[in-house]
Amino acid sequence: KMIIDDSYAVYFDSILLMGALVTSLIGTHYFQTKRHFKKEFFSLFLFSLFGMMLLVHANELITAFIALEIASLSLYVMIGFQKNDDRRVEASYQYLVLGSLSGIFFLLGTALIYAGLGTTVLGDLGKALDNMMGRDVSLVVIGSTFLLVTFLFKISAFPFQNWTIDVYDGSPLPVTAFMAGTFKVAIFGFILRLMLVDLDPIRDMWDTLFVVIIIATLLYGSLMAIIQKSLKRMLAASSIVHTGYLLIAFVSI
Repeated sequence: KMIIDDSYAVYFDSILLMGALVTSLIGTHYFQTKRHFKKEFFSLFLFSLFGMMLLVHANELITAFIALEIASLSLYVMIGFQKNDDRRVEASYQYLVLGSLSGIFFLLGTALIYAGLGTTVLGDLGKALDNMMGRDVSLVVIGSTFLLVTFLFKISAFPFQNWTIDVYDGSPLPVTAFMAGTFKVAIFGFILRLMLVDLDPIRDMWDTLFVVIIIATLLYGSLMAIIQKSLKRMLAASSIVHTGYLLIAFVSI
């Protein structure tokens, strides 16, 4: 079963739909004044939303990767949709290159977890890991760490946050809001399920690492927000701080 339909996924669906609706409403005037946003842009917007909703319903790591790429590819094009603006194109290219690199980590992590446990289905991963406790689970640990690297990059946590301010600043305003809010919710929805259900037996080993990442993310985001001269760049830096606060959930469970 590649997709799961439970109350947890529906709860995140409602947040994602609300985020997309709010983004559309606050961007209405922006889209009216910028005539280059054609119907194709809104098709990509809905396609990206579909990828995010598929991600929170994913019951299998390969499905999660496909959903993540659907959402990400749509965002790459949405960022650089205004082709005559060099900042947009630069932001799109930067996010494309770094996002593709994080996708490689996700695939490599999935391959290592499959090699260690023989499955990529979320419910079965936890059971297989429970049965292997006391034996060598280094492949699973390394693979899971690679998945966390992808997760930390996508939510712009330290030390994978360098792209955030430039990409958010170069993106159209509604796209920046969509990435900073709705997309992060989708990422958290999937990773929380993975951490709470399947990686629970080995989750404690990352607690100290998460504490360091949280403190570094909060400090870096705050310092970067203070020195910015542009309001948009300051808000982009503050979104890094919000990521730090959300990460506190992982060490407070």
